[in-house]
Parts: sequence; C-alpha cells; structure tokens
Amino acid sequence: MAFITLLAIALFGWANPVFLTVDNWANLLQGSAILLIVAMAMTLIVSAGAIDLSVGVALDFGAAFALVALKTWHLPWQAAVGCALLGGVLIGLLNAFLILICRIRPFLATLGTWFIASSAERIYTDGGGAIAYRRMAPEYHDLAVGNLGGIPTPVAIVLALWLAAWLVTERTLWGKYVRAIGQNSEAARIAGIRDRLTMLGVLVTASALCAVGGVILSANLRQFTPLAGQSYLMDAIAAVFIGTAFTRLGRVSILGTLGGVLFLAIIDNGLNLMGLQLSGEGRAGRRDSGGGPRPILLAGAPAPNASLNGRTMATFDAVFVGLTILDIAGRPVVAIPPRGGVAFIEQIRLNPAGTAAGLISTPRSSGSAPQRWPAWAKMKRPTLSSPAMPGWASTARLSSAPR
Repeated sequence: MAFITLLAIALFGWANPVFLTVDNWANLLQGSAILLIVAMAMTLIVSAGAIDLSVGVALDFGAAFALVALKTWHLPWQAAVGCALLGGVLIGLLNAFLILICRIRPFLATLGTWFIASSAERIYTDGGGAIAYRRMAPEYHDLAVGNLGGIPTPVAIVLALWLAAWLVTERTLWGKYVRAIGQNSEAARIAGIRDRLTMLGVLVTASALCAVGGVILSANLRQFTPLAGQSYLMDAIAAVFIGTAFTRLGRVSILGTLGGVLFLAIIDNGLNLMGLQLSGEGRAGRRDSGGGPRPILLAGAPAPNASLNGRTMATFDAVFVGLTILDIAGRPVVAIPPRGGVAFIEQIRLNPAGTAAGLISTPRSSGSAPQRWPAWAKMKRPTLSSPAMPGWASTARLSSAPR
C-alpha cells in the first residue's frame, strides 16, 4: 500500500506540478486533520469489535455546544471547548446505554443515535439552518487557522492527539484490553477483563475525540451546520480499513489509520487538482441520491414519478431502525424492500395485539395509477390531512398482519 501511495504522489506530481508544492501539502494536511480525528475515534471502536455510525453527530454536537457557549452564554473560549467535549460525551453515553444496558447491537444502536441526534439538530435549528457567529474570540478561531511554530494549529492538535492515541492503544494495558475484547469478548471476560467498563471508556473517548473535530470545524467556518459531520463517516471507515494494509500487523491500528487518511487525502487532492471534484458536495450528493436499495416500511406498490429528498429518506431510515429494534426484541414487524416508489411514513406504533400500524402519505400526482397494497396490508378510513411537506397530501391508516 505504501508503494501505491508513492506511485500516486509521483503520478499526481507529474500531472500537475502544483501537487508537490509546500503550500499544497500544507493545505492537504490541514484539510485532513478533522478526518484523522474522526478516523482515530473509529479505530478505537473497531478495535473493540464494534462500529460507530454516530461519529458524525458527535462531531456536530461538539460544534453546536461550542458555538452555543460562545454566542448564547458568552463563555470564554476555553469553557466553550469544554462544552464541546461535554456534547461529545453525551453522544458516547447514549451509545453506551443502548449497547451495554439495552443490549442492542452496536450497528443499530449507533445508527439510532445518529437519527435521534440529527433530529435534535434539526429541531434546535428550526429545520436545519446554520448557526453563524462571526464575532467569536480570536483565540477560538485560531484553533482552525492559527500557527504553532510554523505548523498549522489543526495539524499540531491532531498530531498531539494521534501520538496520545498511539501510546494509549499500543503501549498501555487498557489498549490491550480493548483489542482483547474486539477479538474475543467472551474469552476476555473469562480472563478477568471488565469488558463493559472498557467498552464504556471506548465509546465515550471516541465521541469526545469527534467533538474535538467539531471544535476545529466550527472555528474554521465560524458557524455550526447541522449534519455537517456526517460527510466524514464513510471516509473515516474507509481510512480505518485501508490502514490495515499499511502495517504488518494485519489489524486496525492508529498507525495504519494515519496511513489510510493520508492515502485518501492524497487521492482526493490530486484528483481535485486534475479537475475531478470528489469531496464535499460530491459526497453529499452521492449520499442523498441513495446509492443502494432502501427499505420502505408498510408501503405498497410504487407511486410513479415520485421523488425523495434528504428529510424524507431520513424519516424512512429512522422508522426502519425503530422497527428493526422492535423486531430484535421479538415483536412482529413487517418491512418490505422498495420497488421504485415511495410512501412517506408519518407515524408508527405497535398495537396491543402485536400488529404494526402506521400513518403513511403517498405523493400526490395527477393521472397516477391507484396505489396497490400487499395482501397483508389492509387500508382503513382513508382521510385527508395537511401535507407533511409540499407535494404530499393523501393519507391513510393501515395495519399489518403478524408474521
């Protein structure tokens, strides 16, 4: 993998001499600082045998708590950083509650945390508007744009965090405990390792790390943008697993993650200099366009010419997570895959008899074919209500038969 990275550097340098300039590499390192922080957090989680899909909202909470402390509470910038860490810790504690107390699988638990926290962000910002604060303390702004001995401050911060993370994971007993839990949690428990307490530390530490990334992001933009942290999720996961090819250990590690982040940053920067934009809005566009099949719950046949926006898709996914958790608990829940159409779910609940019920909306379009429902769905009392969003009108209540 190191050879491929060097080859990429040589090719990009040959294609565009700007790639090898000092200024470009300074921008490259500074631009990848937040990704490295999030990837280090993901490395801790993966080392413990789990996955964390809520790293983006942990970063968002760090940025939001810091800006609220500065703008609304008028606290010193040091206290704002402390509030940011508190926001990240809250996300970690919620994950710990769902995973360790409720016994929900980490994938579903952290996905549920993402939906809960992202909804809270939208509610607080009245639908997703940014919170800007242009008059923040210069010291706070310098966390993103300042220099320490000629080194960009974000780079200095992330290098200090990386060194601390490497020492903790590779040179301490706690780091060995984390890897032992990830390799075989039952054997680790028999050996006397307090796996639940160790996992709690991993979850909280990872979320606090992401909150530091939120501080740097908010200091750079001088604003908080809801769901901005989600764009780092897939890149962080990719960096962690690409990093396994950079070391002889054959496992995820802090050292390998550094190599993975640099590899992604080099590829991204080189392609951008060649006129191929693959970051920022490009990632968001691919995410919102729905790159793969998404579940449509309690829905029937497709509605023609229907389209989805990000808010609608998030609602689908949120309900799917809730139903999946109920399904794990042994409750009868029905879900079917999409077949090209959409139906907007407004409410969902379980009836006392054990059947799932929901209030759904189908897109209003002139001349569309009648909606057809699967055999297990029975429509009752069709009613009209105010649309949840422009273009949505007809609503109907339905119930599903238990499996």
